[in-house]
Amino acid sequence: MDGVTLAFPTNDLKKQVFEERKLPESAIMTPEFPVFTDDKLNDSIDRLYKAGFVKQVHRLLWDLKKGIICSPEDQAIAQTYIDENQAVQSSVRSIFTTHSRAIHSSFSHDTIVFDEDPLSLILDVDTLKIADLKKIKNNKSKAQLFGDDTPRFITLQRYLEGVEAGEILRLPDEFRVDISNDWLLIMQTEGISSNIIKFLDCTYFYKDESDRDRIHFINREKLPEDKKIIIMSATIPVNIYKELYGERVRVIDISDVEHEGTITQHTKYSYSRSSLEEHLEEANAKLSKRPTITFKSFNDKVENATQNMWFGNCSGYNDYTGTSINVLGCPHKHNALYLLIGKVLGVNVDKFNREFNMQTVE
Repeated sequence: MDGVTLAFPTNDLKKQVFEERKLPESAIMTPEFPVFTDDKLNDSIDRLYKAGFVKQVHRLLWDLKKGIICSPEDQAIAQTYIDENQAVQSSVRSIFTTHSRAIHSSFSHDTIVFDEDPLSLILDVDTLKIADLKKIKNNKSKAQLFGDDTPRFITLQRYLEGVEAGEILRLPDEFRVDISNDWLLIMQTEGISSNIIKFLDCTYFYKDESDRDRIHFINREKLPEDKKIIIMSATIPVNIYKELYGERVRVIDISDVEHEGTITQHTKYSYSRSSLEEHLEEANAKLSKRPTITFKSFNDKVENATQNMWFGNCSGYNDYTGTSINVLGCPHKHNALYLLIGKVLGVNVDKFNREFNMQTVE
């Protein structure tokens, strides 16, 4: 196991695996990003992260390390994080990290092992709020964001407002500009929740048909070409990976494992959120008295619902190992995810070919 990068979905899972399985002391983990004693500093860093200014956050850490712009306590926190991060980057030991860091960071190992399917980060679907662009524009002291007489954020805002809803488009080159030097402006602007830098580099985007302030977009991230990538997953979409990586994909199928236990399904209703709301009393009556994983919004309505787990927050828990459980509900991603991924994969998803129909599952 020594000498590889092992990637897990979250830091919490990484810690859990490291502690519960008592992995070799020769392994090392990437450090958690620190929380500083200065709340304003934490808020500023949070704004930068949300807007996509990751490199600028790490540049800020080096300024904090010098102690010029912060307290001695926060200087020590920054110093510790930088030291731990450098130790990991230069280590030849096995490194435990997150999916995101495994994709976006540079490690010296020639093999990366993903504990679960990282496709959601490789084909990364996100949203931009046009209102966030207006917030930046309204900072009059920094209105000339791009350093010329035409504040192009205003132009971008007007362009997106004029785009027809539902059309899947590429962002024109005139808007694919580098705004990394304007991180101070973003840090001083409240209320931004969109990853603007990621949007400016997106592969495709389209405007939401029901919310004209929301832009959905997708970025196709790259896996390192000079490393062996091992993905361990029971549900990996092989066809998508073959479309993305061609002959590089080698499938090792161990689906002939012996299944233990019994799966009982109730298929009378779809049990989407609206369906579950309508048939909640009947669903509760059918549920065995076991821990039940469901939608977070139904945790207080469903009998024996797990309070620490719900759809979208299930990875990395071992709480119910060897225990019978209920799973109530059928979560559905926003249509934007399917349409944008389809576009990247070369599927015809124009307005006349995107109707969703019932499909037979074999």
